[in-house]
Amino acid sequence: MRKDNEYHYAMGLEDNITENDKSFSVSGINIVISSVSEPLAKDMTIDYVTMDDGNESFIFINPNDPNHVEPKEK
Repeated sequence: MRKDNEYHYAMGLEDNITENDKSFSVSGINIVISSVSEPLAKDMTIDYVTMDDGNESFIFINPNDPNHVEPKEK
């Protein structure tokens, strides 16, 4: 969470994993998250979906986020 009290999500490739990071594997994908961010991501789902405009994108479904809105099924 940033100073504006909003959750911000980012993904990337990381080679510099420190002792302050947590790492684990989900469905064969290695995940690294900072220890500070770990409680904020509890029960979060990352999904890859086709958006309404036809573009494909990763989405973050996080029930801990105060601005969380359940995605609608199509």
